[in-house]
Amino acid sequence: MKKILFIIGFLLCHAAYSQSISLTLVGTAGDETDNATYKTSWSVGEVVTATATVGSTMLTQGFQQVFSYLKLLDFEAQLINLQGQLTWVTTNEMNTQEFVIERSTDSTTWNEIGTVAAKNTPGTNNYSYTDQQLVNGTTYYYRLKMIDACGNYNYSAVRTIEVNGYATPLFVIAPNPATSYTVLLFNSNIGSAQVSVYDMHGRSVFSDVFSGSSYTLNTYNLASGVYTINIRAKDLNCSERLMICK
Repeated sequence: MKKILFIIGFLLCHAAYSQSISLTLVGTAGDETDNATYKTSWSVGEVVTATATVGSTMLTQGFQQVFSYLKLLDFEAQLINLQGQLTWVTTNEMNTQEFVIERSTDSTTWNEIGTVAAKNTPGTNNYSYTDQQLVNGTTYYYRLKMIDACGNYNYSAVRTIEVNGYATPLFVIAPNPATSYTVLLFNSNIGSAQVSVYDMHGRSVFSDVFSGSSYTLNTYNLASGVYTINIRAKDLNCSERLMICK
């Protein structure tokens, strides 16, 4: 009986000790570590977070990461009707969560403009995304951030779109930069149209419907920064850049 109680006490003591170990990252890829007391090794995908010894007993805390086996077969970006049309094809989708579309105008600073949920079905999967917030005379860079259910991610190669759809702007923004208001001036009466304002992250911050050859946009409640003004009408879809300085 005393022997049984001693064993139970020993296990409880070591369990309590293992709970008190502070997590220290030892490695995130195939490697090994050793000292005068112990030696341990791990394979790619295994993360050893903490190892301690009590006499001849070694306690190790860790977990096994699940990696996505996603393979990106193709990723293309095309300018169609003054819009950025992105398409990509994948295979081996296992544990894939989503695709984040990132965009840049200098290939250095990237902003998220949308997400597409992964299908996670066997075989080949086809995806598409349309970027409607393009400004004439601008070069856009796109990449995919492919994320699995554990939060691991990889980036695709970068694709480029150059927007030179029309020689002169279809509408003029004045004043630009703006403070409390600005006016959109069109070459002619464009009929019923929708005006939308997007911030630098691609989020819609304002939308309205109007008709005629001009529109006064109240910018009083918009913070300083760079915005995209998008106009959609029956045969028109165009954007220009607005800067707000306060």
